[in-house]
Amino acid sequence: MLEYRTNPIVLSQIGLAGEFLAASVLQRHFKTIAFANHNSSYDLILEQINGGFLTCQVKTTSTADKNKGYSSYRWNLDKVKHKRYTYHDFHFVAFVVLPLRLCWFRLYDEIKGSCVRKSINKFNAELEKTSLQKVLRAFDE
Repeated sequence: MLEYRTNPIVLSQIGLAGEFLAASVLQRHFKTIAFANHNSSYDLILEQINGGFLTCQVKTTSTADKNKGYSSYRWNLDKVKHKRYTYHDFHFVAFVVLPLRLCWFRLYDEIKGSCVRKSINKFNAELEKTSLQKVLRAFDE
């Protein structure tokens, strides 16, 4: 059996599935969505109705884990090992939980540290809706 956490093929499929899910959630709010080049620091390019462009980094998980006795979803934000993304790399992040088919959107400024966690009890459709609204308002002209 393949170990999904270390198998590069399985990991890339999980990541790609997350990108498609995030794009499907975002498509109702943007004129056009394109998938970025593999070497880009972002995954999605989003054209706003007013003609402006935003970029989105997508981070995907397929499992929850325990941290200090609490179950949570976890995403790593290192670009490559021990190299963090910077403010200039993307506008916002979509944190995806594949089994739930839900996203949590965060502005770059809201992210603290290279490991992001969210309690499984707080990950729901309302979180997706309110976090997306907050991101959209931040770039509304």
